[in-house]
Amino acid sequence: MNVSKPVFFSAILLSFLSAMMISQVFNAMAIDGGGNPFDTVWEAIEDLQTQIDEIELTPGPQGPMGPQGLQGPPGGFGAPDYDSGWVSFESVSSSLDHGLGTKNLFVYLVGKQFSLLEPAGWRVHQKKIGTDNDGDDLWGVYWSLIDENTIYVQRAFDEWRWEYFRVYIWIIQ
Repeated sequence: MNVSKPVFFSAILLSFLSAMMISQVFNAMAIDGGGNPFDTVWEAIEDLQTQIDEIELTPGPQGPMGPQGLQGPPGGFGAPDYDSGWVSFESVSSSLDHGLGTKNLFVYLVGKQFSLLEPAGWRVHQKKIGTDNDGDDLWGVYWSLIDENTIYVQRAFDEWRWEYFRVYIWIIQ
């Protein structure tokens, strides 16, 4: 077989370079205990991450105060001045002493009934506030202030939706 000199020298050079590369890979594996040669790189990255995590930031001095912002919207109601808690309608009316000493009030009345509709349970509502007569039956619930310290809550005789009621009251300034 007749091989030209350039092809022969190219084959020898390629073999030499391959041997050098394989030698470098084995040296890297020997350095880090015979594992993957990239493990050394990952260890260096993890070491840098540890150093970054241990940096403690020291805040500088506070800067000057900025300009005053725009006035926001007025706040909500906040907590009520009186909360009756849930009161059972054992009779058709109840008088509650709220003790606020004024008739300048905002009153919020809610009811509660048990429902068998899925999911079964107690439902809070405002159904039939005010009374309504449909011919034969009288429905609904209403409230009125008796004096500066007492509120009266009345349930119509045929009303079945209001098993319990709750009164929240805020003093209007």
